[in-house]
Amino acid sequence: MNREDILKEITEIVQDILGEEEIYLTEMSTAKDIEGWDSLAHISILEAVQSEYNVVFDLEEIIEMATVGDIITAVENKR
Repeated sequence: MNREDILKEITEIVQDILGEEEIYLTEMSTAKDIEGWDSLAHISILEAVQSEYNVVFDLEEIIEMATVGDIITAVENKR
């Protein structure tokens, strides 16, 4: 699985959680770029990503995640 595949799956997770099919993410996307991606949604998104990839992020990793690309990198590092 490459970064593009992970980006596609994370996009689908975000679309599902936010209830919006018209969300398109890039690796540079941040929560500030996406309407409705607040702190509660962020927690739900990260929980869904952890479940999807069977990984666990520690607090330090979560704090350092500023972009979708950072989430992808964290997934890759855990696999």
